[in-house]
Amino acid sequence: MPPLAIAPGLVVEVMHTQRLVAEAIGWALARQETFEAGSGSPTPRLPCRIVITNHSCALDTPTHQEDRRIIVLADAARETEVQRAMQRGAYGYLVLNSPLSEVNECVRRVASGARYVCPEAAARIASSFGRTDLTPREIEVLELMASGLSNKLIAERLTVSEGTVKSHVRSIFGKLGTESRTQAARVAQERGIVSPI
Repeated sequence: MPPLAIAPGLVVEVMHTQRLVAEAIGWALARQETFEAGSGSPTPRLPCRIVITNHSCALDTPTHQEDRRIIVLADAARETEVQRAMQRGAYGYLVLNSPLSEVNECVRRVASGARYVCPEAAARIASSFGRTDLTPREIEVLELMASGLSNKLIAERLTVSEGTVKSHVRSIFGKLGTESRTQAARVAQERGIVSPI
């Protein structure tokens, strides 16, 4: 989809991998009455090029260009994915069920140089404060556990004892606040710690 000049000095490029999403967002943005800053809206810092893309493309898009700002439009607000995108330089984070008014507000704020995270993503990030992070080894165990491997098979794969795996599993349950392997896998997928199977 070609870049849209939606206001003098403000260009929005929709580069989402799902063509229907890209075309729908582009169509909706092109039909906005105005992208001028309204009362209470931040003043745009122009010129500015905003790129709206999905999470994986956002991580591959260079963010070091001062006039280029990335907005991630993801299918869900998984806390580790939100954090990773924002740490990599994304200015905004939206989910596919965000209303058009929120997309417009995000574009306005990002154009002004501010960061914007939709309420769903902000709630996920806020809920992560105070949690103890999993160690890299616990994440490995969790990924294998989520794929259906038993403690014995995980131990063989990681070349550790079955007792060590059991210790990691107990620690994972405690850190995720879960009581079963299935529940731990579900929570880890919801939070973006492991990929959905």
